[in-house]
Amino acid sequence: TALQFGYELEDARLCSRFLEPSDRVLELGSSIGFLALYCLKRIGVAGYAMVEANPHLADTIRENFALNSMTVPHLFNVAAGPEEGEV
Repeated sequence: TALQFGYELEDARLCSRFLEPSDRVLELGSSIGFLALYCLKRIGVAGYAMVEANPHLADTIRENFALNSMTVPHLFNVAAGPEEGEV
């Protein structure tokens, strides 16, 4: 599958190597929620917050969590930039 050859696999390896169940994670750029699902299901991190700027991905994130019988953690649909306003 695409996940086996994409950057997600290396990200998951890094999370497994450096994160502990007692850790709390703030993920910037959550995309479809793969890494959040991995950290919550496989590592069991204590807390997770997701930030994703693309408003079209929020439904995909929710769907992926539902497919995995998981509750969506804190999800912020925002972007960071040099000045206040909308993008």
